[in-house]
Amino acid sequence: MSETRGFDASTLRSFEEGADYADDLSALLARGPGTSPQASRSPSQTTSLPPGTVTGPDASRQGTKGPSRAGRSKSTSRKPVTVVRKGRTSAAKAGEQDHISRILYLPVDLIERMRLHRGRTGQTNTQIALRAINAHWREVPRLAEAEQTLRVIPGDLFDDLAAADHTPKRQVEITPTKAQLAAIEPLVDTPGVRDRSHLFTLAIRTWLDQQEQQP
Repeated sequence: MSETRGFDASTLRSFEEGADYADDLSALLARGPGTSPQASRSPSQTTSLPPGTVTGPDASRQGTKGPSRAGRSKSTSRKPVTVVRKGRTSAAKAGEQDHISRILYLPVDLIERMRLHRGRTGQTNTQIALRAINAHWREVPRLAEAEQTLRVIPGDLFDDLAAADHTPKRQVEITPTKAQLAAIEPLVDTPGVRDRSHLFTLAIRTWLDQQEQQP
């Protein structure tokens, strides 16, 4: 009691309240962040806090800062995802395997006409050949007979020499599908047709004659 002499009652009450607040602060640190001094005390020990002190949820919001802008951008950044569509790849490979390469030996003048037609229309050799066969396959017997008649010279001793074709030729590649080739092959056995190249020569020449007459 000798230590409190010289202080009035209000001063002593302030010291006591300050001591109580210090005890509350120690309890707060022991419990961890987010606990206010008033929550650690019983209702009978409620003490007024110094001006400017923030308690409750506001204190936790004020003391805790959200993640930095750099941290947010790093956590929310997404890595590019590569999607592999196996179905489409398999279908593309199957489509490539479905085509078969075939070499035709066509007359040089006919190949030149095909080249000019490609330049006008943008069609490929395969498209030209298949469209020609599709348009004139029913006429192949007549076309083969007409060509043979033109080559036969009355009085020749060997007809097979007249039937032989000595026209200069060059190679042309076409890539029909298996189904298209299966439909074409029986036409090679048409009477008067020597081989597949001869079959396409008859059809392409007739088809180009019609195409070149169109305006």
